[in-house]
Amino acid sequence: MVSGVIVFGIYLMIMVTGFILNKGIDYNFIGNYGLLAGLIILIAVLPIHKIIYFGGRGIQGTHNLDLFSDESLHKKVNDLHKNEYETIIDKWRTELTISGLATILIALGLF
Repeated sequence: MVSGVIVFGIYLMIMVTGFILNKGIDYNFIGNYGLLAGLIILIAVLPIHKIIYFGGRGIQGTHNLDLFSDESLHKKVNDLHKNEYETIIDKWRTELTISGLATILIALGLF
C-alpha cells in the first residue's frame, strides 16, 4: 500500500513537471526520469555503511573483540541498543525497495 502511494507520487510529480516543461505528455521524458527516480530510491535504501564495514571482513578475518562469550548476554545488549540505531530508512526498507523496483519496471515499460 505504502509503496504504491510512493510510486504514484513519483510519477505524478514527473508527469506534472514533464507537462510544464514540454507542454504535453512526453512518455520518453517520464520513462527517463522514472528510471532515475527508481535508481535513486534503490541506492538510498542500500545499507552502504554495512557493505563497506562487513565487506572487508573476509580479508581481516572474522574475529571481533566486541563479541561476548555468552550469547544470551550478547542478545540482551543487542536488543537494548537496537532501537537507537534504527533510522527511518531501516524501518521502511522493504516498502522503499518495492517502490524503487516498481518505479524502474514502469519506467522500462514506457520506453
